[in-house]
Amino acid sequence: MKVLAFLARRFAWQAEVSAQPTSGLPPPPGESRECVVAFVHLEPGDLEPEARASKLRTLRKHLEWLARKRELHSHVLHSFTHLAGASADAEGARAFLAELGTSLAERGGSVQQTPFGWSCAWELDVHGESHATWPASDAICAALQVINHLQDCGNDYRDLARVYVPLEA
Repeated sequence: MKVLAFLARRFAWQAEVSAQPTSGLPPPPGESRECVVAFVHLEPGDLEPEARASKLRTLRKHLEWLARKRELHSHVLHSFTHLAGASADAEGARAFLAELGTSLAERGGSVQQTPFGWSCAWELDVHGESHATWPASDAICAALQVINHLQDCGNDYRDLARVYVPLEA
């Protein structure tokens, strides 16, 4: 399991692209203020019966510990599949996050989840970050998105016969 967690003033998301074929419209956007945001990547071994309960308990305790740093009571959980090479199966990851959300809620926290299986656009305002750094941060994020896209081009051509650049000018 890999986790990126943030103490956020504000976190907003908008579903854009579904990882699964769908005929429906994207889910509505969401937003949370004064919350812990957790991007969670589950790997195949994390869902094995002997590891699952321990991983769930450890992550819940970590998120609660992080929330206490700023006396936060809200959590946003996001399934993220780009933090490691291998990912747990989608239904197992969905069930794990649902159970984590239930466990946090039973202990007094409010919990939201970003739409599972959707690529989302995010706005993240973390505590400790100066708003003066936002223009530079936006430029770095845009560059990282382009790099990520370019890294995927070779695999997409090889595996899906998908090409993103015009063959003719």
